Amino acid sequence: MPATYAPLVASGGCAPIVLVEVQTAAGNNYFWSEHKCQWLSILTGAPEQFLDWIVGTPTIKNYGSVQTDTASIAVQNISGNTVERDAAKLFSTSEFIGAFVVLRIWRGDAEQSLQTFTGNVATAEIDDAQLSLTVEGFGSWSNTPAPAYNIDTACPLAFGSIACGSTAATPCDQSYGKCSQINRFAGVITQWDQECPNSQVAQPAPIVFFNPARPF
Repeated sequence: MPATYAPLVASGGCAPIVLVEVQTAAGNNYFWSEHKCQWLSILTGAPEQFLDWIVGTPTIKNYGSVQTDTASIAVQNISGNTVERDAAKLFSTSEFIGAFVVLRIWRGDAEQSLQTFTGNVATAEIDDAQLSLTVEGFGSWSNTPAPAYNIDTACPLAFGSIACGSTAATPCDQSYGKCSQINRFAGVITQWDQECPNSQVAQPAPIVFFNPARPF
């Protein structure tokens, strides 16, 4: 077992601290902790001075599902000069939305991270006392753009649904040729009929397509 792990299996030891590293889109790096200290940075790969700006207790929520993992960080906005406060100055000169964040629960005596959270800043709010950052993990599935339907030459709409609008008695086969509401056909038309410019055809012509909305 490496010597650095020994404190982790021993009783007592140093209390963990929180190390927060922020890199904005402009390339500005900020290093914060509850205590002024110097540790190796993940962002730069070199020892960096962490300022004692973290207030309160940062929180990390890991859901273990497709729900987005989040973290909340509060940075003091009290210190500064007679003109402006430190955090307010950073907030006015840097765009924090979308900034890359690395948050570590750090055991200094073992030089090991008990937990590492990475993500991007989703919201940044500031008041007279603190700068509050909400961070979303990279597995933010609800923010992933995706098409609403399958992209195919066949129509993905459920027959007779409100989106389909068909009132025909016989279900269609999701092809353009059998569609009774061609103004609402949601398939992909890949070719115009040259002999009849006002008509469209889907190529290749669908025969039977599986639609989970109704049984064949």
